[in-house]
Amino acid sequence: MENSLLLPEKKQKNSRFGVRRQIAIVLGLTTGFLHSFSSPYAAEASFFKGQSKSSDDDAQVNTAKSSTAETKADQTSELDSQATPVSKGSGNKNMPYADAAVKHYNHGVELHQAGFLNQAVGEYKEAIAADNRMEEAFSNLGIIYAAQHNYPKAKEAFEEALRLSPNRPTTLNGLGTVIYAQDQIPQAMEKWKEALAADPKFASAYYNMGNAYEGQKNYDQAKASYLHAIGVMPNMADAYFRLGNILSKEHHLPQSELLLNKAIELSPDGEFVREAKHSLNIIESRFEKNKVKSPPPRKKQ
Repeated sequence: MENSLLLPEKKQKNSRFGVRRQIAIVLGLTTGFLHSFSSPYAAEASFFKGQSKSSDDDAQVNTAKSSTAETKADQTSELDSQATPVSKGSGNKNMPYADAAVKHYNHGVELHQAGFLNQAVGEYKEAIAADNRMEEAFSNLGIIYAAQHNYPKAKEAFEEALRLSPNRPTTLNGLGTVIYAQDQIPQAMEKWKEALAADPKFASAYYNMGNAYEGQKNYDQAKASYLHAIGVMPNMADAYFRLGNILSKEHHLPQSELLLNKAIELSPDGEFVREAKHSLNIIESRFEKNKVKSPPPRKKQ
């Protein structure tokens, strides 16, 4: 199925404009490719166009940086907070969360979203003290501890959240990221697969799996995982960037150029932009060299 992504070599040599146009068509049909892709974690439901939001409205944790061709994946995680408040009726339908817990949790979310992580931790702890059934507070604590690289505390918080709510994809994804940072790659993969079993449209888990496969230089599986991420979240700039980098390594330069430009277009201020622009400069210089080497076309007599 990987050939579905790549254009015939003949097309690459003839026309850069034609390649760009055909790649755009390929990306437009990516959802069809993803639906037919067979893997242990592939979604049985069809993938939707447009940005897909998980049914879980808490924060998602992504692996921050992927490996280069020469080094193992960086095991640092980055906070990608989408934490949302809870209502007074949240919790078990027969026994809603205590009012004080909801108040502290919602204040914690405000601080969390504003970047005041230590203060948010305090509020989440107050929420748990008021009602120790509030698994959202445990999960958000795990996200903050992971962002601060306090992996033992993050793991403890995620595990407690999962004890209270075993199938929350955000928590499973976060625990996978923490385990990955501790160099337990097979166990991390299992958690990401569990997150996808709970929510097949959870793009961050696909991305994290791609990141791990790329770190192992398993580029075919990495490409498939990044394509899954793009299929369910077409605006995920990091997935375009990672996919473009892999194609550059495999010398599919026109395709790489398009994907890297797409990543920059989607996230002009992304952390990857400097590296993406450097890669694009290298690709452009290779195109120029190929122009010089190509003989002029013969004139018809």
